[in-house]
Amino acid sequence: MTKTTLVKASTIALLSTVLAACGGGGGGSADVTAPATPAPTPTLSNIQGFWNATLSGTSSASAVILPNGQAWVVYEAAGAITALAQASLSVNGTTYSSSGKYYSLPGGGAQGYSLSGTLPVAGSGSLSNSVRIGSDAATAMTWTYSKAYETALSQSSVQGRWSGTLGANSVSWDFDAAGKLTGTSTTGCTYSGSLTVNAAAVAVLDAAITEACAGASQSLTGIARLSADKGSMSLAYITAAGAQGGVIVLGK
Repeated sequence: MTKTTLVKASTIALLSTVLAACGGGGGGSADVTAPATPAPTPTLSNIQGFWNATLSGTSSASAVILPNGQAWVVYEAAGAITALAQASLSVNGTTYSSSGKYYSLPGGGAQGYSLSGTLPVAGSGSLSNSVRIGSDAATAMTWTYSKAYETALSQSSVQGRWSGTLGANSVSWDFDAAGKLTGTSTTGCTYSGSLTVNAAAVAVLDAAITEACAGASQSLTGIARLSADKGSMSLAYITAAGAQGGVIVLGK
């Protein structure tokens, strides 16, 4: 056997040893299983949006839940607004709960209010929760998501004169291009403040309004949403420390 033949034979033997050690050479391979991707953890952002629920008879409820967990719920019966609830939601694992107040309208007293339920997966079209008002037993409510929440408002949609009724007052409010408010009422009250598009919930308006009547003033804070045709506006508000709450419907 020549020297060249010996070198080739040695090389082949070495390669066979290495391949065997690595599991190669025979067509075999290690069975590698990719780790399972964990499911995303639900958060409050999974339930942000506009939600609608049909209650008994002609009663209904509509809710706005913001990314920061603020929830505003308006109750209606036979086309008339009967109550407003405002609550702050928090998360514990995959469930949420809240505490807040329920205001009977017009002019009713405040009661305790809570919402609780399981956080759905992102993009769910329905939301089931348990609602408790005052000392009443909790009741189940199922809300349906409204895609109107995904349509951004332009600040210019607010500009102009709006009129409506706030308590015993008929009001006339003017908003400029930046949402700055000046206004009056038939009882001599004056109004100032702003109504601006929420940076995180682009279909929602943030309201910060001061009402001055006969030398006394109070702050109204809340949210507003426009109708589909931008011709009317519903503004839900609470006063300082949540002592009172209400809803005003304005039209151009």
